[in-house]
Amino acid sequence: MKLFAFSLSVALFRRPIHHNGHAHRFIGIRMAHFTSTDITQLKIRMKDAAGNIQRNTKMLDLTQLRAEANDLETTSSQEGFWDNAQEAQGTLQQLSRTEGILARVEKWNTQLEDCETAVSILEDGR
Repeated sequence: MKLFAFSLSVALFRRPIHHNGHAHRFIGIRMAHFTSTDITQLKIRMKDAAGNIQRNTKMLDLTQLRAEANDLETTSSQEGFWDNAQEAQGTLQQLSRTEGILARVEKWNTQLEDCETAVSILEDGR
């Protein structure tokens, strides 16, 4: 059966997905035929990815990271912040690293939600 065309590129799934006898590094689906086995394989990968996201997020202490980012933003907006350029640069680098971690976690969650939506569309199209 043919399904509506859509495309995803998700790095959550690092192992190749086998479809129609070919291994694909990322999910890239365009007017493809999907069996229930294909969809089951995607669901297993999503469950694994969700577990990895949960474990990684648990180790990070997001509340602490958000508080740290807020403190660094407050510090960087204070008068005299640039009086010591080296210290100011270090503060901004730490802020950038902290915001990068928070953005990465948000991206993981968004990609997982996108995959869940895509699988739901596939299931509805069967």
